Amino acid sequence: MHVKHLVVCALALLVSRVCASDASSNVRAEAYEYMARGEYESAHAHFEQLGEKRAIDWLNQSICASQTTQYPVALLYALRAQRVWGIAPFGPLWHQLDAVHAQLHDVPTISHHVMQRLQSLITGLPLGLFQSFFLLFWFLFFFVVQRLPGANRCGIRLLSLVVITFFGVMLVTKYAVVRRRYAVILSRNTPLRSGPGEGFARQAAVPAGEQVRIERELADFAKIRWGSRYGWVEIAKIGRV
Repeated sequence: MHVKHLVVCALALLVSRVCASDASSNVRAEAYEYMARGEYESAHAHFEQLGEKRAIDWLNQSICASQTTQYPVALLYALRAQRVWGIAPFGPLWHQLDAVHAQLHDVPTISHHVMQRLQSLITGLPLGLFQSFFLLFWFLFFFVVQRLPGANRCGIRLLSLVVITFFGVMLVTKYAVVRRRYAVILSRNTPLRSGPGEGFARQAAVPAGEQVRIERELADFAKIRWGSRYGWVEIAKIGRV
């Protein structure tokens, strides 16, 4: 009897997944038709109906949000596409990220542009790759550098420590990305408060589209790190990547 029950449950699960897949395919096809006709709001609504979204769905939803001038939301969806893809962004995704950043930041500085590229690289590349590089440089440091002649050892040792530190920071950042600790500010001039509540002092206003790191959550507020500043914002005004 137990075997029969297991077989029936497995068949029911398989049928339900096939039906859900067919329904998602129909919704996705309708969304593409709306995009082709330039009806981006309708396309966006159809993409919202998808249960399990692929990276291309997040990218297309980001494009729809851009076309309706919802740039902070477009950035959030593009970053989600990048996370789901699990690789460094390329082609259409690079173009979409650049286009959204250009709309959110009128005149981005060189440092801001470099940080965006670096953060995109960290978000896109697999965690295992960072772990491998980190272990590789530790191996090189202990087993290769120690065997170099004394005249060359000091400078190469210093360079190796710098590289190890760099990849260590990137690895820690990648762990935070994997745990979905990054978010995008969705509301314009979101108040950054000194504590988790509207009664706390307002320290600054965070522009829409800024990428922040979530440190902790308490009730309806989240403590974030925005650049070098820390504060609390309403969870409803941020979108987790």
